[in-house]
Amino acid sequence: MKDFEVAERLYSVNGPDGSGKTIFVRYLAAEMASIAPTIVVKPSLFSESSASRSIGDLFAKDVEVKKDSRVRNTYFLETLSVNYRDRVIPLLEQGYCVILDSSEIRDVAFTKDISDELAHSDTLEWVQSGKLTHRTVAKHQVFLYSEAEDLFANILARGEFGYGDPRSLEEAERRLLCYQEAFKLFRLMAPEEVNWHYLENPRVLNFEEQLRLLSRRVIEGASS
Repeated sequence: MKDFEVAERLYSVNGPDGSGKTIFVRYLAAEMASIAPTIVVKPSLFSESSASRSIGDLFAKDVEVKKDSRVRNTYFLETLSVNYRDRVIPLLEQGYCVILDSSEIRDVAFTKDISDELAHSDTLEWVQSGKLTHRTVAKHQVFLYSEAEDLFANILARGEFGYGDPRSLEEAERRLLCYQEAFKLFRLMAPEEVNWHYLENPRVLNFEEQLRLLSRRVIEGASS
Protein backbone atom coordinates (compact mmCIF):
# COMPACT_ATOMS: atom_id res chain seq x y z
CA MET A 1 0.00 0.00 0.00
CA LYS A 2 2.97 2.33 0.36
CA ASP A 3 2.77 3.23 -3.35
CA PHE A 4 -1.02 3.70 -3.45
CA GLU A 5 -2.45 7.03 -4.55
CA VAL A 6 -3.44 9.06 -1.48
CA ALA A 7 -6.75 10.81 -2.23
CA GLU A 8 -6.64 14.26 -0.62
CA ARG A 9 -10.42 14.75 -0.56
CA LEU A 10 -11.31 11.24 0.62
CA TYR A 11 -12.42 10.65 4.22
CA SER A 12 -12.79 7.09 5.51
CA VAL A 13 -14.85 6.66 8.70
CA ASN A 14 -14.82 3.31 10.46
CA GLY A 15 -15.81 2.00 13.85
CA PRO A 16 -17.34 -1.06 15.44
CA ASP A 17 -21.09 -1.52 15.59
CA GLY A 18 -22.61 0.89 18.12
CA SER A 19 -19.89 3.53 17.83
CA GLY A 20 -22.23 6.12 16.29
CA LYS A 21 -20.42 6.00 12.96
CA THR A 22 -23.35 6.67 10.63
CA ILE A 23 -24.59 9.62 12.70
CA PHE A 24 -21.04 10.94 12.89
CA VAL A 25 -20.75 10.73 9.09
CA ARG A 26 -23.95 12.76 8.80
CA TYR A 27 -22.48 15.57 10.92
CA LEU A 28 -19.10 15.39 9.21
CA ALA A 29 -20.79 15.70 5.81
CA ALA A 30 -22.82 18.70 6.99
CA GLU A 31 -19.66 20.43 8.25
CA MET A 32 -17.73 19.57 5.08
CA ALA A 33 -20.52 20.81 2.82
CA SER A 34 -19.94 24.35 4.09
CA ILE A 35 -16.39 24.13 2.74
CA ALA A 36 -16.69 22.08 -0.46
CA PRO A 37 -19.19 19.91 -2.39
CA THR A 38 -19.45 16.69 -0.37
CA ILE A 39 -21.00 13.29 -1.01
CA VAL A 40 -21.32 10.30 1.34
CA VAL A 41 -20.72 6.88 -0.18
CA LYS A 42 -21.36 3.50 1.44
CA PRO A 43 -19.07 1.35 -0.70
CA SER A 44 -20.03 -1.95 0.93
CA LEU A 45 -23.68 -1.69 -0.10
CA PHE A 46 -25.17 -3.47 -3.11
CA SER A 47 -27.44 -0.45 -3.65
CA GLU A 48 -24.62 2.06 -4.20
CA SER A 49 -24.21 1.64 -7.98
CA SER A 50 -25.70 -0.21 -10.94
CA ALA A 51 -22.77 -2.64 -11.01
CA SER A 52 -23.08 -3.40 -7.29
CA ARG A 53 -26.84 -3.89 -7.67
CA SER A 54 -26.12 -6.56 -10.27
CA ILE A 55 -23.76 -8.25 -7.81
CA GLY A 56 -26.48 -8.07 -5.18
CA ASP A 57 -28.93 -9.79 -7.52
CA LEU A 58 -26.48 -12.65 -8.06
CA PHE A 59 -25.81 -12.82 -4.31
CA ALA A 60 -29.52 -13.24 -3.59
CA LYS A 61 -29.74 -16.20 -5.99
CA ASP A 62 -26.53 -18.00 -4.98
CA VAL A 63 -27.35 -20.84 -2.57
CA GLU A 64 -23.66 -21.26 -1.73
CA VAL A 65 -23.48 -17.97 0.18
CA LYS A 66 -25.27 -19.57 3.13
CA LYS A 67 -22.84 -22.48 3.22
CA ASP A 68 -19.45 -20.95 2.47
CA SER A 69 -18.21 -17.72 4.09
CA ARG A 70 -15.45 -17.43 1.48
CA VAL A 71 -18.00 -17.38 -1.35
CA ARG A 72 -20.16 -14.92 0.58
CA ASN A 73 -17.20 -12.66 1.28
CA THR A 74 -16.17 -12.57 -2.39
CA TYR A 75 -19.48 -10.90 -3.25
CA PHE A 76 -18.83 -8.15 -0.71
CA LEU A 77 -15.24 -7.66 -1.89
CA GLU A 78 -16.40 -7.33 -5.48
CA THR A 79 -19.10 -4.89 -4.38
CA LEU A 80 -16.65 -2.61 -2.60
CA SER A 81 -14.27 -2.77 -5.55
CA VAL A 82 -16.84 -1.78 -8.18
CA ASN A 83 -18.18 0.99 -5.95
CA TYR A 84 -14.67 2.45 -5.67
CA ARG A 85 -14.36 2.21 -9.45
CA ASP A 86 -17.81 3.52 -10.36
CA ARG A 87 -18.61 5.89 -7.49
CA VAL A 88 -15.70 6.94 -5.30
CA ILE A 89 -12.97 7.56 -7.88
CA PRO A 90 -15.22 9.36 -10.43
CA LEU A 91 -16.60 11.64 -7.70
CA LEU A 92 -13.07 12.52 -6.59
CA GLU A 93 -12.12 13.25 -10.20
CA GLN A 94 -15.12 15.59 -10.44
CA GLY A 95 -13.81 17.58 -7.48
CA TYR A 96 -16.07 16.31 -4.70
CA CYS A 97 -15.04 15.58 -1.15
CA VAL A 98 -16.11 11.98 -0.53
CA ILE A 99 -16.85 10.54 2.90
CA LEU A 100 -16.90 6.76 3.17
CA ASP A 101 -19.39 5.38 5.67
CA SER A 102 -17.25 2.28 6.37
CA SER A 103 -14.51 1.11 4.04
CA GLU A 104 -12.06 -1.69 3.39
CA ILE A 105 -11.00 -1.48 7.04
CA ARG A 106 -14.46 -2.77 7.95
CA ASP A 107 -14.00 -5.75 5.62
CA VAL A 108 -10.73 -6.67 7.32
CA ALA A 109 -12.20 -6.37 10.83
CA PHE A 110 -15.44 -8.12 9.92
CA THR A 111 -13.83 -11.14 8.28
CA LYS A 112 -11.34 -11.42 11.14
CA ASP A 113 -14.26 -11.65 13.53
CA ILE A 114 -16.93 -13.82 11.90
CA SER A 115 -15.50 -15.42 8.72
CA ASP A 116 -13.09 -18.29 8.25
CA GLU A 117 -9.35 -17.89 7.69
CA LEU A 118 -9.61 -18.23 3.91
CA ALA A 119 -12.14 -15.40 3.66
CA HIS A 120 -9.97 -13.19 5.87
CA SER A 121 -6.85 -14.03 3.84
CA ASP A 122 -8.70 -13.18 0.62
CA THR A 123 -9.65 -9.80 2.05
CA LEU A 124 -6.07 -8.98 3.02
CA GLU A 125 -4.85 -10.02 -0.44
CA TRP A 126 -7.43 -7.78 -2.16
CA VAL A 127 -6.39 -4.88 0.08
CA GLN A 128 -2.63 -5.26 -0.26
CA SER A 129 -2.67 -5.86 -4.02
CA GLY A 130 -4.76 -2.75 -4.65
CA LYS A 131 -7.53 -4.78 -6.28
CA LEU A 132 -10.10 -3.77 -3.66
CA THR A 133 -9.71 0.03 -3.91
CA HIS A 134 -7.96 0.36 -7.29
CA ARG A 135 -4.79 1.45 -5.48
CA THR A 136 -6.54 4.38 -3.81
CA VAL A 137 -6.33 5.16 -0.10
CA ALA A 138 -8.11 7.89 1.86
CA LYS A 139 -5.92 10.74 3.10
CA HIS A 140 -8.11 11.07 6.21
CA GLN A 141 -8.76 7.93 8.26
CA VAL A 142 -11.18 8.22 11.19
CA PHE A 143 -11.60 5.54 13.83
CA LEU A 144 -14.56 5.93 16.19
CA TYR A 145 -14.43 3.75 19.27
CA SER A 146 -15.77 3.33 22.79
CA GLU A 147 -15.81 0.78 25.58
CA ALA A 148 -17.49 -2.49 24.62
CA GLU A 149 -20.21 -1.91 27.22
CA ASP A 150 -21.15 1.40 25.56
CA LEU A 151 -21.02 -0.12 22.08
CA PHE A 152 -23.37 -2.92 23.04
CA ALA A 153 -25.70 -0.54 24.90
CA ASN A 154 -25.97 1.58 21.74
CA ILE A 155 -26.79 -1.52 19.67
CA LEU A 156 -29.53 -2.51 22.12
CA ALA A 157 -30.91 1.05 22.05
CA ARG A 158 -31.71 0.63 18.33
CA GLY A 159 -34.41 -1.88 19.23
CA GLU A 160 -33.29 -4.46 16.68
CA PHE A 161 -30.14 -6.21 15.50
CA GLY A 162 -28.75 -5.51 12.05
CA TYR A 163 -26.85 -7.96 9.86
CA GLY A 164 -23.69 -9.07 11.65
CA ASP A 165 -24.33 -7.00 14.80
CA PRO A 166 -22.80 -8.38 18.01
CA ARG A 167 -25.56 -9.97 20.07
CA SER A 168 -23.78 -10.11 23.41
CA LEU A 169 -21.25 -8.09 25.34
CA GLU A 170 -18.62 -10.73 24.62
CA GLU A 171 -19.25 -10.42 20.88
CA ALA A 172 -19.05 -6.62 21.14
CA GLU A 173 -15.69 -6.92 22.89
CA ARG A 174 -14.37 -9.23 20.18
CA ARG A 175 -15.61 -6.94 17.40
CA LEU A 176 -13.91 -3.94 19.01
CA LEU A 177 -10.65 -5.88 19.24
CA CYS A 178 -10.86 -6.87 15.57
CA TYR A 179 -11.36 -3.23 14.56
CA GLN A 180 -8.41 -2.16 16.69
CA GLU A 181 -6.22 -4.78 15.04
CA ALA A 182 -7.41 -3.79 11.56
CA PHE A 183 -6.68 -0.12 12.18
CA LYS A 184 -3.19 -0.90 13.47
CA LEU A 185 -2.52 -3.03 10.41
CA PHE A 186 -3.66 -0.30 8.01
CA ARG A 187 -1.54 2.27 9.78
CA LEU A 188 1.52 0.07 9.25
CA MET A 189 0.74 -0.52 5.57
CA ALA A 190 -0.47 2.93 4.52
CA PRO A 191 1.65 5.75 3.03
CA GLU A 192 3.16 8.18 5.53
CA GLU A 193 1.07 11.16 4.39
CA VAL A 194 -2.20 9.58 5.57
CA ASN A 195 -3.82 11.36 8.54
CA TRP A 196 -5.15 9.25 11.42
CA HIS A 197 -7.91 10.42 13.75
CA TYR A 198 -8.83 8.38 16.84
CA LEU A 199 -12.07 9.64 18.34
CA GLU A 200 -13.62 8.21 21.48
CA ASN A 201 -17.41 8.40 21.48
CA PRO A 202 -18.76 7.24 24.86
CA ARG A 203 -22.46 6.84 25.62
CA VAL A 204 -23.47 10.25 27.00
CA LEU A 205 -26.63 12.35 27.21
CA ASN A 206 -25.42 14.98 24.72
CA PHE A 207 -24.65 12.28 22.14
CA GLU A 208 -25.42 14.32 19.01
CA GLU A 209 -23.64 17.45 20.22
CA GLN A 210 -20.54 15.40 20.96
CA LEU A 211 -20.61 13.91 17.49
CA ARG A 212 -20.89 17.39 16.01
CA LEU A 213 -17.83 18.50 17.98
CA LEU A 214 -15.91 15.40 16.91
CA SER A 215 -16.66 16.11 13.25
CA ARG A 216 -15.27 19.63 13.66
CA ARG A 217 -12.10 18.17 15.18
CA VAL A 218 -11.61 16.00 12.12
CA ILE A 219 -11.99 18.95 9.74
CA GLU A 220 -9.68 21.14 11.79
CA GLY A 221 -7.10 18.33 11.90
CA ALA A 222 -7.34 17.84 8.14
CA SER A 223 -6.77 21.53 7.43
CA SER A 224 -3.93 22.05 9.89
